Amino acid sequence: MENAADDLSDVPGPESRGRPRRSRAPDDPEDPLSCRAEPEPFDATTLLPGAVLMVPNRHWGFEVVSATDHPGACTHYREAARDAVLVKGTDAENIRNPRRFYFADPTAENGLQKRTAFELVPRLFRLHRMKLFFPERHLGRLDEATLQALRAELARLHPEE
Repeated sequence: MENAADDLSDVPGPESRGRPRRSRAPDDPEDPLSCRAEPEPFDATTLLPGAVLMVPNRHWGFEVVSATDHPGACTHYREAARDAVLVKGTDAENIRNPRRFYFADPTAENGLQKRTAFELVPRLFRLHRMKLFFPERHLGRLDEATLQALRAELARLHPEE
């Protein structure tokens, strides 16, 4: 045997212990991570207003046995505050007093599965939380007429906000 280090080539030598490992160069063709595309930038101003998302119930502030999430529609994105205004949706068949709700029918564009009643109570969600919902929890988008009507109803009921 010429050198003991040759037999144990995968064991680091004493000179390399304690030093951080260097990663491969990003253009290394043997590195499987180098083939990944750069993540798309999240343009909140474009993506959020009108977005329909499935929001976990704990983010709405409640837990129920029958469902783990409820739809939410983003009505506004406030860039300076880095937050979004959402309204919580529920099955329209369960609504007894429709005055504080805006109703939206399902379409291929909005991704809703049934007629949905959006509670006209604005709820703020921080941008970092909103990013977590994309793309897995993104259902679709409200059409422009529905979004404008929903915004008008919110403004009528909450003129101070």
